[in-house]
Amino acid sequence: MHILTKVFVVIAAILSVGFAALAMTYSLNADRITRAYESERTARLAAQASAEAQVAQYEAQSQTLASQLAGVERTLADREARIRELQGETVRLMAEKRDAESARDSIQFQIDQLNQSAAKQLTLIESYRDEVRELRGSELAFRREKLELEDRINDLQNENDVFTQTVRALQEQIADLQLAVRDAEVGGTGTAREGATGRTLPTLVTGAVVEVTQDVNGRILARIDLGTNDGMERGLRLFVSRNNEFIANLQVVETDLNSAVAVVDTLGRGTEVRQNDRVLSRLQ
Repeated sequence: MHILTKVFVVIAAILSVGFAALAMTYSLNADRITRAYESERTARLAAQASAEAQVAQYEAQSQTLASQLAGVERTLADREARIRELQGETVRLMAEKRDAESARDSIQFQIDQLNQSAAKQLTLIESYRDEVRELRGSELAFRREKLELEDRINDLQNENDVFTQTVRALQEQIADLQLAVRDAEVGGTGTAREGATGRTLPTLVTGAVVEVTQDVNGRILARIDLGTNDGMERGLRLFVSRNNEFIANLQVVETDLNSAVAVVDTLGRGTEVRQNDRVLSRLQ
């Protein structure tokens, strides 16, 4: 074998041994590097997950803080609005205080005036009291005199009533006597009544129908506001009119001083005598 070949073989063997050592070293380093890479990768993934969790937590905290900040800002705005409202109310209260002080001063002035007026009125009341006391005494005396006068007037009124009744009785007696005299002049009571029926007064006397009734015999009776004081007497004939139209005849059957009762005779006209119809002693 050639020397060079031997040299090359030796060199090849040495290189083989070197390559084997390098392969073994590469293999060992590759495994270590792979494990390190995997470890670094796992750590990186863990760090990334942790970072993402921290970011999410930060974002949640940021949102919470943003909400709290918005709430604080709203509260601050409300507080500022309340402060402005309180400031306006303070201004209003100060104005009301000034008005109240002015009103107090005015009321105090009025009270002073009222006290002065009260003092004057008290003086006037004292004078009025004395005057009223005197007037009361005068009034009592006047009432006493009035009562005495009323008693006197009542006594005189009673006497006047008695005299009036006496005069009325005498007037009725005179009327009866006058009627009896006329009856005697014509020849007796029966003849006088027959002669008096249908007689009328020579003068015009007017009155009114007060009431219209019917007696037990079916006769229509009219009470009129004319009596013996107006010249009424039994048997006298009167006339009833309404609106200047003849209604019926009346024949007096009873008389009093201020009223009379007469029988209604419509002469078959179918008319009706009513209250307040006009009564005349003769037709105009």
